[in-house]
Amino acid sequence: MRSIPIGQIGATTISPNDDNAWTEVTPSAAGMKADRLEQVTDRLASRLSDRHFGAQLVVLRGGRVVLDRSVGFTNRDHARMTPRDRLVVYSLGKPFAALCVHLLAERGLLALDKPVSAYWPEYGQHGKQDVTVRQVLQHRTGSPMAGRGMLGVLAESFAIPNWAKSIRRIEEATPWFAPGSASAYQFFSYGFICGELVRRATGKNIQEFFDESFARPLGLTRTSFGLPPSAWGERVVIDGKGAFLFNWRRMREAVCPSATTSTTAREVAAFYEMLRLGGRAGSARLLREETILAARQPSSDGEVDRFIKAPVRWSQAFMLGGVTSDEDLGRIMGRKSSRETFGCGGSSCCVAWCDPSRELVAAYLCNKSVPDPIGFAQLRDLSDLILDACE
Repeated sequence: MRSIPIGQIGATTISPNDDNAWTEVTPSAAGMKADRLEQVTDRLASRLSDRHFGAQLVVLRGGRVVLDRSVGFTNRDHARMTPRDRLVVYSLGKPFAALCVHLLAERGLLALDKPVSAYWPEYGQHGKQDVTVRQVLQHRTGSPMAGRGMLGVLAESFAIPNWAKSIRRIEEATPWFAPGSASAYQFFSYGFICGELVRRATGKNIQEFFDESFARPLGLTRTSFGLPPSAWGERVVIDGKGAFLFNWRRMREAVCPSATTSTTAREVAAFYEMLRLGGRAGSARLLREETILAARQPSSDGEVDRFIKAPVRWSQAFMLGGVTSDEDLGRIMGRKSSRETFGCGGSSCCVAWCDPSRELVAAYLCNKSVPDPIGFAQLRDLSDLILDACE
């Protein structure tokens, strides 16, 4: 195996958990401004007065490690955060699941413009018979949840630990809106539908498929759709909004690619670096470049999502950047992000994105979930500080 310079992950022939590979290079070596990066780290430090706060931040530029910081606490007996501690990342796991479906299409195991019911007949009930796989990936099924209102959210949430029950709820759901007519964010069902499509097409569960297709080639040993029971001692305890639900062991270990994915900032960054490089990992190719471009193709721009009640630049797997309005959810990737930027947020406490035009990847995960307007503003401001640091 060829030698890769220290501080350059090579996306990746070196494990994301090899500390030698994650030595920070000097800012100038990556074309970054040291004083602006100091503002980024100062922003993290400003939150350390909260003894329940813990976070991981990784910034890569051109494959070089610019920042690799773990700060604060895991809330497990006040242990300090390390790069190996696993955070639940909520919706940030959705692109992992979506790219599994895109890979199935690349391999000819399904077609994005065919109905979901062609592969999963039970799905095609109650007006969903013509919903396509692509519409699932675009959040355009018209069925954001099986139920409605707060009771619907609670029912959906407490069904998560039971895959079969969640699947039945999706099968029996009636669309709120005409399928294809509008974007309506699929809160929890997105990951379950992607996972069930994987199972129907391959006979494997989504974790098995993700592991063989992405995790093992990339060396992702701490990324899972639901925390493995053996890793309970590596979890980061959530503080704030949703803590009562996502600190519940049965929920944390449940497999829901839309909400319960556990991972680290290093592993998220390694995944996005692979995407930045057109699907390559060392000498291997995990995805075709055209598959990634298809996943990044915009499906809405300025359109108000009927579930979130705010505009979102959706693609076929990601949120998209390059937005100027503070109403658009894509602002969490920075108001200064380019139109090529793609990524995803997790609740109001996590964000990961890639800006190909700047050769930039960022992954920020934290355990402090705060009310959405504040949390989204914190993510936006951190992303903008990172973008400001580019020369």
